[in-house]
Amino acid sequence: MGAGECSAIACTVHRQYDLAIDDKVALKRFGEELKMFDSPIIAFRTQALVVIVIGSEFRTTGDADEIEEDWARNHEFQLKLDSFAK
Repeated sequence: MGAGECSAIACTVHRQYDLAIDDKVALKRFGEELKMFDSPIIAFRTQALVVIVIGSEFRTTGDADEIEEDWARNHEFQLKLDSFAK
């Protein structure tokens, strides 16, 4: 894990915040930390957060698809889905 993932997990556990993270190794470690502290903290993946934003009607599925395309094209971050509309 990188410094960013380690810091995010430490802050989340210490302050009892929910966590947004996609790194598989970090998610596994986060789960181990939660077991140690018997914590109700939730980890959200990017896809789940986008669905929450769509559900709040802050953005549309079309907006979400455009954002996902930008992430894949410009930031080397790709979700495994065809469209948020499905």
